[in-house]
Amino acid sequence: MESYLPLLAVAIDRLVGDPRSAFHPVVMIGNLIAFFEKKLLNLQHSSLVKNITGAVLVILVLGITYSISWWIMELLGMI
Repeated sequence: MESYLPLLAVAIDRLVGDPRSAFHPVVMIGNLIAFFEKKLLNLQHSSLVKNITGAVLVILVLGITYSISWWIMELLGMI
């Protein structure tokens, strides 16, 4: 059964599609990535600089996403 789970996930994704709400976490993270791509990645830079700024982009997005998730969990823990 477990070997069919990835196929089931793909089928559900095809049927349901991407989230349409601007406040869905996946959409918000995508917007955050697009924002940092515009600010950090410039077509005129060398490939080394692009790799470094790409790594910075990943670290920023993961750090921000983790921090917001942690903050929300802390708030929920107080309730």
